[in-house]
Formats: sequence, structure tokens, C-alpha cells
Amino acid sequence: MVMEFVNGGELFYHLHRTGERSGFEEERAKFYAAQILLALEHMHKQDVVYRDLKPENILIDTDGYVRITDFGLSKIVQKGQ
Repeated sequence: MVMEFVNGGELFYHLHRTGERSGFEEERAKFYAAQILLALEHMHKQDVVYRDLKPENILIDTDGYVRITDFGLSKIVQKGQ
């Protein structure tokens, strides 16, 4: 499989770089959380359950937008199950 190059790094790296106690400032945390929520909502509308959400599987591009990766544990749910 081929994926576009995302050179911003993992969310885990950025969290670790800011320090364990401080984390992100509130506005930045809200920005990332909103993007992740919208992505999960879109996947659920497509009947995809993403089951491996962790900072290591969230990439950040140079503009600060997130990309969710590693769909190995994801599952397509059939309607009515």
C-alpha cells in the first residue's frame, strides 16, 4: 500500500516534545480533537469501525491537519449487525 508523505510527524511525538505535564495548549488540543472526531464520524457513516486510535496512529501534516493511519484493526460493519 502507498500513502502520501506526511512530514509533520506523529501526534505522539508532538505530545512528548511539549512535555508530559503541560501537553498542548487548549486551542491546539481542541483543533486536533475536532479533526479526529470528524474523521471518526465520517468513518462510522461509511460503516467502518476504527479500533486502533492512539497518538502513534495520528499523523500531522505541515499545515497542522491530522491524518489517521493504520487501519489493520478496522472493521466494516454490515447493516443490521
